[in-house]
Amino acid sequence: DLLLNGIISGVGSALVFIPQIFILYVFIIFFEESGYISRATLLIDRLMHKIGLHAESFIPLISGFGCNVPAILLTRTIKNKKNRIITALIIPMMSCPAKLPVYVLLGNLFFSPYIKTFVICGIYFFGICVGIICSKLLNVFRKNSQECFINEIQDYRFPSLFRIFKDSAHKCSHFLKHIGSVIVVASIFLWVLGYFPHDNNLTR
Repeated sequence: DLLLNGIISGVGSALVFIPQIFILYVFIIFFEESGYISRATLLIDRLMHKIGLHAESFIPLISGFGCNVPAILLTRTIKNKKNRIITALIIPMMSCPAKLPVYVLLGNLFFSPYIKTFVICGIYFFGICVGIICSKLLNVFRKNSQECFINEIQDYRFPSLFRIFKDSAHKCSHFLKHIGSVIVVASIFLWVLGYFPHDNNLTR
């Protein structure tokens, strides 16, 4: 039972994230290497300053709508430590697809078919608003002032596909090494809590 429902189940719950994380990194690295990301961050920098962050936080926040786990990993590229911490704290408020089944379930339970779609969309926007409010509140406790954001504009170019897939595979292996081990340990811990006390005479 430990092997099947504890260890193997924990490894499977970690591996299930790999395909979507790999695809996410492929697109992110493609846009970074093509020179588009540097221009996008330059355009969004003024708006991000209004909520107390730099443009470096924009890509991790957008990635949070795909999956919160790799989005938090992307915050390592943010140079300012406090911006990095604030960004990592508000990323879970961005609704990833894993939360959508819960939203659909709540919408079907408590709302009519005519308005449940608007309610689900409202939850997405509500998460964004809560993230903005939390970012501004967390910036109140910052001791240092905002640092200048220096962005280097790259030339447009078509990136190397081999490098894109190589870097994406490296980032996925890093995810398995650091985050996957935590998921496996947590799964085993939850198995222990669910298995003990155990009595074979009891039937489920």
